Amino acid sequence: MEDNTFYPTCRYCGKQKLPMANYESQEVADEAATISCDCYDAKNYQYELEKKSEREKNIVKL
Repeated sequence: MEDNTFYPTCRYCGKQKLPMANYESQEVADEAATISCDCYDAKNYQYELEKKSEREKNIVKL
């Protein structure tokens, strides 16, 4: 049995977190860490994701 434990790492600052879920890949784990990290670049990334989500919701409303 192969152990596929991926350790979430912020793509901007490199801060690692303990795995809180079973991730499909390292990329998915890194995305989870990035969207919960508190570094400056990750906060900007989170803000852009929020804005994108709001734009998509507004398009659906139209």
